[in-house]
Amino acid sequence: MSQHNRFAVGALAAAIGAGALMAAPSANANRALADAWSNYYDTSSSLANADCKLCHGDANLFPLNPYGADWRDALLSICGTIESCNLNQLEAGLDAIAGLDSDAPNDLTQSSNIVEINADTQPGWAESDNPSGVSGLLDPEQQIAGCVPFVDPSVLDFGNVLVGDTGFASAFVTNNGDENCSVQAQVNNATGEFLLESAASFTVEPGAENAVAVDVSYTPTEAGDDTGQLVLTLPESIIPVQLVGSSSGVELVNLNIKSLRVSNKVSVSKGRGIVDVQLSVENVGVTEGSADATITGVQDQDGTPVPVYSQTLTVTDDVGKGATTYTFQSYIPDTAGDIIWTATIIDGDPDDDIATATTTVTP
Repeated sequence: MSQHNRFAVGALAAAIGAGALMAAPSANANRALADAWSNYYDTSSSLANADCKLCHGDANLFPLNPYGADWRDALLSICGTIESCNLNQLEAGLDAIAGLDSDAPNDLTQSSNIVEINADTQPGWAESDNPSGVSGLLDPEQQIAGCVPFVDPSVLDFGNVLVGDTGFASAFVTNNGDENCSVQAQVNNATGEFLLESAASFTVEPGAENAVAVDVSYTPTEAGDDTGQLVLTLPESIIPVQLVGSSSGVELVNLNIKSLRVSNKVSVSKGRGIVDVQLSVENVGVTEGSADATITGVQDQDGTPVPVYSQTLTVTDDVGKGATTYTFQSYIPDTAGDIIWTATIIDGDPDDDIATATTTVTP
């Protein structure tokens, strides 16, 4: 605890009474509270790195971040009302929350507020929060005693897998502590579509570089949605990872855009203003079928984007043929300005089938 410079309790009580920690703060009220904090923690640069965002929100000053909310709650408990708090009670409020970990659970280092303050980091922000306008580290660069597991992601989504085919996905276990983590892995699902493919028992050493992948496979036996759970059991915790997958039962049609061709430059003058539009599609899958292809045109008219064209055709292409070209309706612009053309195919396959092109239209 540092020696603290005292300042007028009346001014600080007036600042608290103005609601600096609870409602829209004035600059003076905010500064009075900041002065109280900086006088109490006069060797820490946490406040200098964050200013009002030491306690307040990111997009604007409200709501309070977790550290600010904990300080407010402590003051209400100590004083009864914020308006009645004096300087000693403000400091008592800081003492009351020093041992809390306000930015848990996002703070993977599990550092208490006082540890963060002594490390010049942010007790109200974890590294994953990424607030704007705050400099320096948000959490201390330290390891916590013991085994401190972290699993990412919390859901393994296998997407669409054909009946009889197999998809694979992995969750990664990281140890943010300073002792090894012993882990038991088990997959639970009623009908056996999900299987554990990696070791059922393993050890995770400290450090991000020692993360261990837990591999799971998904083999649907019939069309529909499937769910399961990967359960990771440690000496002091159990961490579940949700498993989700689905199967349509058949291979989806997969039509890709090979090319979108439009006239590069036209004039609105008579006889020179026709824009030709062609789309080439290619079936890159193994299933024959068709899909809707839509081409839209949006023109820049004196800085304003104006939709000027839209047409949809049903397109197809034989597997292994190469490509099929479709000619869309031509367009005759009546004003100057670049036209941005966008082609999309909705074929049920999860890949993005989008292409763009530009026509320059002169007077």
